[in-house]
Amino acid sequence: MLVGTTGKPKTIVHSDYSATSCARMLSYWDLPLGRGKTIAVFLPPWIAYALGNAIITPLALGTKLLLSPTFDPDVIIKHLGKFTISFAAPFHYRYLRDNFGKLSQKQVEYVKQIECMVSGGDKISAEENKEFEATFNTVLVNGYGNNEGWGALTVNPVNHNKYGTIGIPKYGETIISYDDKSGRELRYGEEGEICVLADTMFLYYEGNMEQTNDVKRVHADGKVWLHTGDLGSIDEDGYISLRWEMSM
Repeated sequence: MLVGTTGKPKTIVHSDYSATSCARMLSYWDLPLGRGKTIAVFLPPWIAYALGNAIITPLALGTKLLLSPTFDPDVIIKHLGKFTISFAAPFHYRYLRDNFGKLSQKQVEYVKQIECMVSGGDKISAEENKEFEATFNTVLVNGYGNNEGWGALTVNPVNHNKYGTIGIPKYGETIISYDDKSGRELRYGEEGEICVLADTMFLYYEGNMEQTNDVKRVHADGKVWLHTGDLGSIDEDGYISLRWEMSM
């Protein structure tokens, strides 16, 4: 079970299948995971982004974990040199950028040794993404998801990072931009609600089937889709852009 992080508090019930599917689908990501790697998780462990994406999946692939007991912005600096990959929120990376000039030479070298930084939970603009990578001398990829879908629904590939987007669907997923009024999938570049078809979908909200049925809906194809409530569009390369001011 997971606790929802937006709107009225709600308990989200998942299955063993959705949890294992999360690890299986993310294992196709080109993130440098596995033996000899260490992930630093600067996130609360009760959200899916941390538990499913940054903890369960890396452990399944033999990656070591560094868990931070606090959610403060400076934890990323305190643990430099102890990890090769980081999972954090944008404000962690902004803090590192804003204080980069105060780092010792040794700390700067530690930053350069980080193979990839992963960000989620808030917007990172294309310009800011470029600035981060230029400052840190490493790749920083942004993704998007929710607790109902076991965290990341989309991720930017490490080797094909498209600035300003939230990436592409994970392996095995289908994501569309959907027009609720007409009940149809929209074309490339057309903005609609982001809807997802994935094995990582939650079962139900505990004690609230009415809201469950509002989020999990059967489309014309007879399949149950997860409605995210977020507006966005998909380009011809499959990369998704959100209208952030409307997103959850």
